[in-house]
Amino acid sequence: MKNIKSIIFDQDGTLYNEKNKITHCIRKLSIELISKKLNLNFYDATKIYYDLPEKYPNPFSGFLSLGISISDYHQNVFDVIDISKYLQYDFRLVKLFHDLKAFDKYIVTFSSKKYSKELLTRIGIISLIKKSYFVHDEINVSKKTCYEKIMYQKKLVSAQVCVIGNNYDTDIIPAKELGLNVILVTTLLKNTNEILCIESIYDLLKYLSAD
Repeated sequence: MKNIKSIIFDQDGTLYNEKNKITHCIRKLSIELISKKLNLNFYDATKIYYDLPEKYPNPFSGFLSLGISISDYHQNVFDVIDISKYLQYDFRLVKLFHDLKAFDKYIVTFSSKKYSKELLTRIGIISLIKKSYFVHDEINVSKKTCYEKIMYQKKLVSAQVCVIGNNYDTDIIPAKELGLNVILVTTLLKNTNEILCIESIYDLLKYLSAD
């Protein structure tokens, strides 16, 4: 990929392996929140949680459909997690971000500001991020709005932006709708003419060029 000036990263499951135990922690706390809000046992709440993505690929849409606000979700899930139990300083990721010094780097995330700041600090890249953007609007829960804001504020055209994420529905589709370059971090899909897939964020550098 050439002519890229800015890279937009998803955070959770992209900057660290989605199989990390912190992912299980997020899921468990989410189920407990559903159980509490809907007055259900953990088993029934678990079934609802895993059924939601079929109807609502966007997690915020799913929780809002249950009467759970974004602020409730943030306060009861992300903001109570002790990140130090799950993530460490990531020397390889820090080196990667230093090697990507030619690009402005942004984060667009569904997580809370508190959680994101602690996570980026913990893994060592907070000083290497130009700015983080958060999806907090309960009317428009798509990351597309954040992508558009970055492009407008930085006076970028679509060819100059690349979005990196691990969720096709919430990270990649909104980017493709804007004509942005995309890279999906996944071990499940093979590369096609439409989308480039990499197995790990650490493989990113070989596919980007600042020329």
